[in-house]
Amino acid sequence: MRKRLAPAAAKQLWQRASAVCFDVDSTVVTEEGIDVLAAHCGAGEAVAELTRQAMGGSVPFHDALAQRLALIRPTRTMLDECIAAHPLELTPGMHHLARRLEDTGKHVYLVSGGFRQMIAPAAKVF
Repeated sequence: MRKRLAPAAAKQLWQRASAVCFDVDSTVVTEEGIDVLAAHCGAGEAVAELTRQAMGGSVPFHDALAQRLALIRPTRTMLDECIAAHPLELTPGMHHLARRLEDTGKHVYLVSGGFRQMIAPAAKVF
């Protein structure tokens, strides 16, 4: 188990950093994009369970991803329809945090293993 940083030490890291990377799913946005897509396609429960297993470490990430994609069988049209019907929402305060970091000269990067089409709308506000 990893030891948590004391608030003062965490603050120092933020101040010294020249760049900050944020994971998109469930950090920059409030949901896991693949779970939103799966729910839109009718495979929500099965995909959400695989996501939980992967995040919990009981199923390797690549195996869970392959299984989830096999259940969803995504197409570009499906992605476009999902994004239109269920746009991902930014986590409250995230836009302000990113602006503040950039205002202090830090580079802000978004990292994701998700679909670029789902991430692009969130990235535009950064």
